[in-house]
Amino acid sequence: MSALVDVAASVLLSNERRIETIAQNIANLQSFGYKSQKMKNVSSVEAKPFSQVLSETVVGADFSQGRLIQTSNSTDLAISGRGAFLVRRGEELVFTRNGGFTVLGDGVLVNSEGMVLQQVGGGDLVVPNSPLQVKEDGTVVSEGRVVGAIGLYEPDAKGFISNPGGGYTDAGATPVADGETIVRQGMREASNVVLSDEMVNLMAASRLAESGAQVMRQYDNLLGQAISTFSGTGR
Repeated sequence: MSALVDVAASVLLSNERRIETIAQNIANLQSFGYKSQKMKNVSSVEAKPFSQVLSETVVGADFSQGRLIQTSNSTDLAISGRGAFLVRRGEELVFTRNGGFTVLGDGVLVNSEGMVLQQVGGGDLVVPNSPLQVKEDGTVVSEGRVVGAIGLYEPDAKGFISNPGGGYTDAGATPVADGETIVRQGMREASNVVLSDEMVNLMAASRLAESGAQVMRQYDNLLGQAISTFSGTGR
């Protein structure tokens, strides 16, 4: 009898995580650079320990390319291909595909959350207060002179930890190989969330959650019948 409860609990727990992930994706539908979080498909319903259910439900980010949007702002940058920008938040380094930057008075480029863009080899990228040209390889040129190069890093979809707003942390990230990434100046990358896919996933998760709830109702009915039977016989 307890196996029924284990099955129902496994289904309900995995679908709670699934629905939370779908809700996060939908909430970030308009977030620049956001990468959709993907869940494993449930191929069977079976009893599993909670720790196993938690480890099997979340896969990580889908790093497929999002649509590039023209902005004509010289400090807006988009990545076409692999990799991510490296930005600094205090002492923490974060990787992001959101390339909406602004130049501050001291020459550093920051995003909307105040995170500072990092250069190749580490350290804040500092640029002069003058028109900038960003080449496809990330080299930054001002008044005909190279003033730095933007650091681009290869994301590990399984190792990255998602942060609010589409950022990721992973100490094991490596620089992107030459020729695998193009930096587009005056553009930003849209979220790669597909709303229709998320709605289909939500309906599937709802059906599975109902299956788990139905198992629990059946268990309650059987338990009630057993109690009534034993009470009637005086046992």
